[in-house]
This record gives sequence, C-alpha cells and structure tokens, in this order.
Amino acid sequence: MGDTYRATRLSLMRFEIRDHNGVVLGSIALKNGIWPTEGAPLGDAVPRSLTNQPEIELGGVHYTAYRKLLTNKMFNDFRICLRDDVGREVICGELQARSWSVAIGATEPGLVLRRHGLFKFAFSLGNGDGGTVVRFRDVSPFWTLGPRREYELVPGQAVGQLPLVFAFFLATSLMY
Repeated sequence: MGDTYRATRLSLMRFEIRDHNGVVLGSIALKNGIWPTEGAPLGDAVPRSLTNQPEIELGGVHYTAYRKLLTNKMFNDFRICLRDDVGREVICGELQARSWSVAIGATEPGLVLRRHGLFKFAFSLGNGDGGTVVRFRDVSPFWTLGPRREYELVPGQAVGQLPLVFAFFLATSLMY
C-alpha cells in the first residue's frame, strides 16, 4: 500500500497527477482537435489539420495516445494505447461498450479499470483476482464552478506510475 496520489483537472483539457508530497508525476493534455480513430469509417474524411492525439508526460518521457476501432456496430469497442517517441506500444487498454470495465495489458497484464457509477467519477483499478489496486474518486465540492476538479487516487496495493497515469487517463476519457 502507498500514500494517496492527487490529480487536478487544471482546465477542460489538461490534468496533473501528484504524489503524496505534491511532486508532479505526470500530466495529461487533451489537445484541441478531433482525436482520430484508426479503422473508423470516414476516418480519412477529417483533414489532418483538425486532428490531434492526447499526450501524456510521465517523468520527462512523452507518450502519445492512439485508439483503434475494434467493432463497427451501434456500440463500439476500442483499443487505446500509449506509444513512445519511436512508435512502440508501451501499454494498452481494451474498452468494451457492453461492459463497465477496461482490460489493461502490455506492461501490467491482468489489470482492469472498473467504473462504479454512471453520473459520478468513481473508478477502481483492480487485478485479475478481483483485488483493488487503486481507487479513483472526485473530491471536489459538489457546487464547484468552472473546469477545475480535484481527484484522489488511493492505492490499495503497489502500482507502477505508468499504469496509474494510463488508468486515470482512461477514466477521464470515459467520464468526460
């Protein structure tokens, strides 16, 4: 078990994650533009100048998020990955439309991000045997005006920084 991490939504498109001492571990930038989806119908119809991939910075290393369409139905399944500067996938998640969970693999096999509410930011990152690794929750006052929000990331077990930040990125992608 570790100390509680804090995350802040600084604007509608920027997040920061800090450790229990307030030191910034990483940031998430959801850039202006449309997040393109590989394999999507009409995906090539959107001009490149209007697209942008989200970026995650962790310990001075920059990652770019990519998503690929796995199904083409009324409710779609996606594969979201972080790629490093040379294009290597370092961690991926499989989002299934019928499920309230996301299977995360690559560097941390067997992790599952679970959503615990439809209208509130409540997620947990668990391992394959059902144990909770980290809980994510919004701790902002209910009547908060503006885009700034505060989150707690409470570990129940040891977890690496990359899966922690990636899971928080997926949670924010699912919620907002």
